[in-house]
Amino acid sequence: VNLIDDAALTSDSQLATLPAENVQNAHLSTRWRTAGVTTAYLDADFLSSVAIGVIAVLGTNLTSGATIRIRLSNTAPSTGDLLDTGVISAGVSNAYRNAFYIPSTPITARYMRIDLVDANAVNPQTGTGVAGFLEVGRVVAAPVFRPTINFSYGWGPGWVDPSRKTRSENGQLYIDRVPRFRVLNFTLDALSEAEALGQIFELDRVVGASADILAIADPGSTYQSESAIWGPVAAMSAVFNPAFDDRWAKTYTIEERL
Repeated sequence: VNLIDDAALTSDSQLATLPAENVQNAHLSTRWRTAGVTTAYLDADFLSSVAIGVIAVLGTNLTSGATIRIRLSNTAPSTGDLLDTGVISAGVSNAYRNAFYIPSTPITARYMRIDLVDANAVNPQTGTGVAGFLEVGRVVAAPVFRPTINFSYGWGPGWVDPSRKTRSENGQLYIDRVPRFRVLNFTLDALSEAEALGQIFELDRVVGASADILAIADPGSTYQSESAIWGPVAAMSAVFNPAFDDRWAKTYTIEERL
């Protein structure tokens, strides 16, 4: 569950036509845009204290030079009495333009403030040049599940290109190009019964194949952005028990949300 979607949001800068509330829209292409500034914050009031185990800022025009500061509190968005990261690198890849933060342990808080700064934020239409504003497509603040035993070998990210190819009567190839998207495939094949039926099965009930999941396959790695996926599962599959002992398994294919 993305807790941002039911939060009350405010920002110190936004266009009337592209307000901060756009980060609650499912599509990353519907964005919050600042009003001609490259320094801005987003405040979230979750209305009650909630457990936050992962935070992500997705679909941005940020660059590798961007900085971020995250504060969590139970008093006001800016106090950071529970967490204050200070100003740190956003860790953005210029190819993917997403930022992730995973606290060492989940934090129960009512308020969150995210400060973003990037004087070199790029033109989101061309991916080059200096835009003079910030854009964000989606913000995620959510509980986190970490299996005791990692997924098995054979996992990996990949690309899907749904462009349509047609040949004319003369054999010429015509391609209707559409945006490509990534997929992430992995299998959790060493789940305990409590993990499988208490958490994974519950995830299926709540999220199904229509809501989005954030999967960060290799947190903190050099290629974290390449293998992290935000989107729905391609199709539902069963949680299954492949052995006599307390060992359960689940296979995922997650499709990137654009």
